[in-house]
Amino acid sequence: MKKQIILVTFLILQAWLMVGCGQIDSDQVDQSEIYTSYIGTYSEESQDMKVTASLSVGGQFGSQVWLTDKSSLSVDGRPMDADDDIFNLIQYRYRTTRTSYDFPDVFRIRYQNEDGMIYENIIDMPAGVDFWVVDNLNRSSGGTLKWKLRHYSGKAETLEFVIEDELGKDITVHPYASGSEGSYYIEPHRLNEFKGSTVRISVCRSRYKKSVDAPQAGGSLKSTYCTRKQSYPLSGSTWEENLQ
Repeated sequence: MKKQIILVTFLILQAWLMVGCGQIDSDQVDQSEIYTSYIGTYSEESQDMKVTASLSVGGQFGSQVWLTDKSSLSVDGRPMDADDDIFNLIQYRYRTTRTSYDFPDVFRIRYQNEDGMIYENIIDMPAGVDFWVVDNLNRSSGGTLKWKLRHYSGKAETLEFVIEDELGKDITVHPYASGSEGSYYIEPHRLNEFKGSTVRISVCRSRYKKSVDAPQAGGSLKSTYCTRKQSYPLSGSTWEENLQ
């Protein structure tokens, strides 16, 4: 019975997503009602810089908008490619490869609508993050991560640390970042979830704002910089090993 309830709930949710996320051409709607969302993400690990844009009517989670010939999206003068997935979510994408040494601070994204109105926004990317482990990571005593934000400007930002073991199991922690540097204590019970003698850690640093150049419906912009993974030894026995 429980499995049937879960299945029915899943099907209802999937149907709601398909209906709620319909699609419409941009020349069929009032241009002031189009909500614009932009996301810029850079990965040191892959050296990929990706910019995605989505447009919707009825708020951020409304019907998805296909741009017609009179409308366009571009990044630094280069057109974005359009695609949609099985949930009818339309995304416009731009991708480039940059090393962390020639990584630019900003990308300019330009949206022109059916009325010829132009909206331009700067994706102001955060810089990287220096981080390290104080002493060692131990399943019995835990461990402390310290970090320092490069070129900190005082803007509100969020941090996300991803810690994974040799088998690919991972946990994500969100330390509170109120300044250019700080620390986070990883409790022993979290480290006990990992197998093996090594973990890899990476951190993503993000900025988010809703005060953007957009039609009357509004918009949002998020920029994220993710560091490459660093390996650290993990010592101590797991609870299962101690019980044997």
